[in-house]
Amino acid sequence: MNSKSTFQRWLFSIKPASWPKLLVPATLGLALGISTNGLDIRAVGVVYVFTILLGLFIVWMNDWADQRVDRFKREMFPESSHKTIHDGYLSANQVFTAGSLAGLGAIAWGFLAARLLDNPNLGIGGIICVGIFVAYSLPPIKLNYRGGGELLETFGVGLALPLFAASTMGFDPRFVPWPILGGWVALCLASALASGLSDEESDRAGGKTTFVTALGNKTVRMVIDLMGPTAIVLTLIVAKIGFLPLWAALVPCAFLYFHWRDVKKLSSNALTNAFDEQRSYKHALHLAIWRYGLVLSICIILAVHL
Repeated sequence: MNSKSTFQRWLFSIKPASWPKLLVPATLGLALGISTNGLDIRAVGVVYVFTILLGLFIVWMNDWADQRVDRFKREMFPESSHKTIHDGYLSANQVFTAGSLAGLGAIAWGFLAARLLDNPNLGIGGIICVGIFVAYSLPPIKLNYRGGGELLETFGVGLALPLFAASTMGFDPRFVPWPILGGWVALCLASALASGLSDEESDRAGGKTTFVTALGNKTVRMVIDLMGPTAIVLTLIVAKIGFLPLWAALVPCAFLYFHWRDVKKLSSNALTNAFDEQRSYKHALHLAIWRYGLVLSICIILAVHL
């Protein structure tokens, strides 16, 4: 059993450093809703409670589902990062039970939100968001083991969660400025692809198919590096079609451009099994994505009031 306190073990298990991966797209969705229908503080609370429940479900269920490949990684690389179950922070039963309760809680919260906000679509939206990550990790689909996990993650974080958040304020998905979410989806794809870099050989040994195991480290990094410029182009198209004023598109693009230079600089060193270099590369990548998302959200809201 791990020697840390109960609180420390549970805190470790929820991986706090990774939470912007969900909180930023939720915020982007709220910004879209606010830009069209104004601020509803109840909706803000609904979205962040749902996002927290969804996040708990994802991190715990991923750990439970990945026990086999985590064991391979520890055997192959004894100094690799700690794992919740393998290193005794929590038992497999504790993780599965907590994850199941969080997932059911997220679905129940979606239906409660539907009544609170008089929006029946929220119940269905909650099921879709949870269902995406059920298909990602859990049998019988386990798409994360069959070569489609990165695409499913991109869909969930890039589209499903922002649209759920926007819909809490009555945002009509038929009027989504798709280039905005297109740029965000490109960056979410970059993040999803990068998550497999550090597990390339252990995933292959454990029979897990990812883009990295199928295409190799170099090819995946090339695709990741292209997603920043793609997002910039798509964001500028939003200004061209008139959804945002030019300044509101240029500001997040400038943030992304300057951060992406760091990403490109670190990319060439993030080779197979170069774990420290991969960690630096992914840290720079996530900072670029999350800061772009937050700045874009602020600009969307300000553009309505300036």
